[in-house]
Amino acid sequence: MKMRTKITGLREMRGQSREISKEFERQIDNEVEKAALRVVNGAREEAPRDTGQLANSISVVDAETKMFERTVGTDLPYAAIQEFEHATKRGFLRKSLFNERTQLRKALRKLLGKGG
Repeated sequence: MKMRTKITGLREMRGQSREISKEFERQIDNEVEKAALRVVNGAREEAPRDTGQLANSISVVDAETKMFERTVGTDLPYAAIQEFEHATKRGFLRKSLFNERTQLRKALRKLLGKGG
């Protein structure tokens, strides 16, 4: 089970009045990476625990990493059942992703305010 978050609008911004420097792109991508790691940590904390195998399996999927995009997930076959059907921990991954939105937006606004 995987969940992906993607920053949109940067290509359009490139085409506007100023060009985004490679350093500025790297800074934005670093914020996306930090956000993905916070999602991983939040999901691990909230995941149902029996053996701890599910929590330990949640990570950023390196094979699917692209500029401004990260995929967080697990390769365990029962993860989706736990995410969508667990009696008390339902939505542990979605909640972590949702809770991270504000912090990522704040960090990106701060970077955009600097102007690259």
